[in-house]
Amino acid sequence: MFLSASLNLNAADATDKIKVFFNQPEATSPAKSAIANPKIGIDDALVEFMETAESGDNVYLCFFDSTTQKITNAFIDAKNIVGQGNIFHIMEREYGTGYGFLNNSIDDGTDGSPLMHNKFAVIIDTINKEGRLWTGSYNPTSNGTTKNNNNAVRIESYDLAKIYADEFLYMWNGRTGKFSTDKTASPYTNQEVTVGSTTIKVYFSPYEEVHPRGTSWVLENLFDDATNSILFNMFTFSVNETYLKGAVEGAFNNGLEVKGVVDAGQSSSIQNAFRSLGMDVVLDANDGKLHHKFCIIDYGTADPVVVTGSYNWTNQANEENDENFLVIHSREVADLYWEEFQKNYALAAGNISDFTEESVRDALVYPSPAKDVDEVTIGYELSPAVTDVRITVYTLYGEKVKDFDLELGEFYPGTYNEKIWNLQNDSSDDVAPGLYIIKVEGETGDGTVYDTSKFAVIR
Repeated sequence: MFLSASLNLNAADATDKIKVFFNQPEATSPAKSAIANPKIGIDDALVEFMETAESGDNVYLCFFDSTTQKITNAFIDAKNIVGQGNIFHIMEREYGTGYGFLNNSIDDGTDGSPLMHNKFAVIIDTINKEGRLWTGSYNPTSNGTTKNNNNAVRIESYDLAKIYADEFLYMWNGRTGKFSTDKTASPYTNQEVTVGSTTIKVYFSPYEEVHPRGTSWVLENLFDDATNSILFNMFTFSVNETYLKGAVEGAFNNGLEVKGVVDAGQSSSIQNAFRSLGMDVVLDANDGKLHHKFCIIDYGTADPVVVTGSYNWTNQANEENDENFLVIHSREVADLYWEEFQKNYALAAGNISDFTEESVRDALVYPSPAKDVDEVTIGYELSPAVTDVRITVYTLYGEKVKDFDLELGEFYPGTYNEKIWNLQNDSSDDVAPGLYIIKVEGETGDGTVYDTSKFAVIR
């Protein structure tokens, strides 16, 4: 159950031209309450960005999903300032409704995968060579604002805005749309700009022409070249993204500090795989989603790097989705993302200490005794750390009667679960009257934990 959430965010200038924003879902536990620091809502920050639009500007809006009325009103206000013909909008088809007020609006033409997964906005004046960019992990939705951890960067740079505007128009393609693998080689990815004293590189996906492994190769190289540390907050890190997984493991094996926080609902498998190797990767503690897609490389060195954008560490992000990310070389920006990492890691670290004691608890069977019934319910509580569940029924003498190997979807980490049993053994025969022991085992990154309960069958 979610509690009501605020629009909290901590914003700070990294340079005169770069601002970084993090929302802070409202505290749903005492630990979270201690670190809440409301300043300006991330949605308010996007509204302020839209308010910079002036007559003569072009506005490009490219969002996977956007539903909040506050942001919709900001889009309408921008349209009234720049004119209907100068504001353009692309959205993922599955969510591309409700924008009839923007005549220049298209969706990506797909239902489901692949996704137009970008979350960026551009305001640009090509006559006076002025422009600015908004990008990050933030979808302007109620959940994106109030429940999920998100980040965004606002950067004043004509060169950077022009790159993203060109990418937008490349996808727009005369309103016929050119998305995903329909794209051919593009000049807009793998470009470098300088903003003040900060070097920023820009990448879009999918572009296999950049490298046979696409934009994943960029991240692999960054991990291979790291000299000190890799810290990440990642919504979806897939175990099937074997190249990135291998690059992270390689950095760890070379003695670098590797720490991560991943979303409990999306990335428990990679967390389990990494922790089994001794890596310090934990499941998030947010009741919503850890929706970040950022990492910090070599924090505390002379050249720390921040990677942020819409890009989850998955094969789909690399090979199919329309995505973007920035590689930012900046101590100031790294400081801000390091603070966000430390906050989320501190909250999530509690999941580790509970692995051996609380991962599976309160196992029970009802009704008990099971008298003249055809089935019983096996109930149990799981922590967010559990990645696999096995339920075994034994006689009082230790003979196995029945076992269940459950897949994710048949059980749900971080909540109470139930499994119905028809009181038949593995041979599909009715079990005999007597006393039985139920054992519920949960596998976590630190090993297997179990809880037991006795019950009786009376015929």
